[in-house]
Amino acid sequence: VGSEMCIRDRRDVIPSIQVLLNCGTAGSCGGGDVHAAMRWIRINSIPDVTCQQYQAKDGNCSAMDVCMTCDPNEGCYAVENYPKVKLIDYGRVVGDENIQKEIMNQGPVACYINAK
Repeated sequence: VGSEMCIRDRRDVIPSIQVLLNCGTAGSCGGGDVHAAMRWIRINSIPDVTCQQYQAKDGNCSAMDVCMTCDPNEGCYAVENYPKVKLIDYGRVVGDENIQKEIMNQGPVACYINAK
């Protein structure tokens, strides 16, 4: 199973996983659902990883937990205006050949394995 994340300008973008953990409704550090993550990002948009680095823990959803920066003279503070990754479309693709076609026609896909 794969999900496609279309990025309009096709530049390399790494969405902030930590913001998804802090504010999203797709799971926690204990696990999650890629389709719920895509749905949350489509509705809310998400900053890239430069706003909030991965911390390997569930956090809170305050302005500091979405986008922050630190200055040696001023300390750390929330950034209010930051670029957001917007998800234009996502969907489900099943089967090796269909996933290969999706990659060729649309670009990268996110995949996961049900390891139960």
